[in-house]
Amino acid sequence: MAAIQNPSTRTSSEFTPETARGLTRSRSKGLGVGNFVRSDPFTIGGYIWCIRYFPDGMITGDGEGFIGVSLELLSINTEVRSLYKFALVDEVTSSTWSCWSTRYPVLFSTIDMSKPNHAWGIPHFKKRSQLERSEYLRNDSILITCDVTAVMPPQAGMILGVQVPPSDLSANFGTLLESGEGADVPFSAQGEVFPAHKVVLAARSPVFKAQLFGPVGEGNRERITIEDMQPPVFKALIHFVYTDSLPAMGT
Repeated sequence: MAAIQNPSTRTSSEFTPETARGLTRSRSKGLGVGNFVRSDPFTIGGYIWCIRYFPDGMITGDGEGFIGVSLELLSINTEVRSLYKFALVDEVTSSTWSCWSTRYPVLFSTIDMSKPNHAWGIPHFKKRSQLERSEYLRNDSILITCDVTAVMPPQAGMILGVQVPPSDLSANFGTLLESGEGADVPFSAQGEVFPAHKVVLAARSPVFKAQLFGPVGEGNRERITIEDMQPPVFKALIHFVYTDSLPAMGT
């Protein structure tokens, strides 16, 4: 087995993928169907990978007569989505043959090893009869490369590479309450009137929802009188409904 080349890494796209190449140089046959050899491990995106090579086929049945290859995630108890591309390489001319790649990122996971998704590949990579007649078989060995692109998740606070500003939703609703703009239901507490918005109150409180849209408040929705509550207390209550916070004392 040959040593793995130093990974070459590049970044692109809004998801900042990282790409590296692993390789395996192995004898062309002699292990039996379903048996494989592993390349030396290589690292990309902080994850450890290797190439599996099945010289006598990955699966029985229609997989026999083909060599198979797969990419295996070796990092334990983790998962990552990755693109990968396999190719046979002529060491003399550096030409490639039988390239095969994924079109979309594939989920690799080692969280539950009873499931097979820690390794993905192709059982019909190349017919053995074609391989044995080609210049890619030299001294009874072949060279296979695998380009791996780990599609890294966006960092916290990042969506598609755009910085997400801190939330000011509660401040916006507080401003809406203070301005009274668009208010459609007035509350009265001991003669003091508090304009409010039905949809905000209903979304935030099942009690207000029943009062404003359900049978509980039917016939009493144009102006709602609050009994047995001081105006400052009701004002604090409405402020909390809109902003999830209590107003400063004395306001």
